[in-house]
Amino acid sequence: MTDLHLERLGITHLVIAGMTANLCVESTGRHGMEKGYDVTFLSNAIGADSHPSWIAAVKLNFPMVGNAVIKVDEFLAAVHAPDK
Repeated sequence: MTDLHLERLGITHLVIAGMTANLCVESTGRHGMEKGYDVTFLSNAIGADSHPSWIAAVKLNFPMVGNAVIKVDEFLAAVHAPDK
């Protein structure tokens, strides 16, 4: 998807999961942040080539790039929470 398509849809927030924490996931989040999107990473839906790589991405890099680093169940609870 291009930025224009996301703009047409009114998208302001990206929720990211993926296979390689320190490559595609981080670069997608960083690109989204640079374009002005709010970025949430789903920590337990992101893979890595090793546990130390995953820890470095999730605990160090993602908090500098995104607005939030949360687990899938936390995200789903927020999405399904009744409006106040």
